[in-house]
Amino acid sequence: SAPPPPPPHAQRPAPAASTPAAREWRCGEETVSVRSDTARGVLVLTHARGGLELPAADASDGTHADGNGNAFDERDGGARLTLSGQPPRDCTPGEAQATP
Repeated sequence: SAPPPPPPHAQRPAPAASTPAAREWRCGEETVSVRSDTARGVLVLTHARGGLELPAADASDGTHADGNGNAFDERDGGARLTLSGQPPRDCTPGEAQATP
């Protein structure tokens, strides 16, 4: 006969230890989710109109930017978000969220 099925806990994949939680920020009227992808060296930023991957522009000061005018600069407990073609917005931290 067939071997017994594995116990239920063995069927669930373990969460990926290298995937940090996303952090939510309130930037003006917009809420954004930010997650660091250290394996690829980018900051993954998700907002109402889509998502961005911002490479570290200056890792020593927390600035991430792409060549299209998008940037996220985190320092001293706050942040500043710049989306291409829009004025910079000051951001305040929200809650950490689990990533799917």
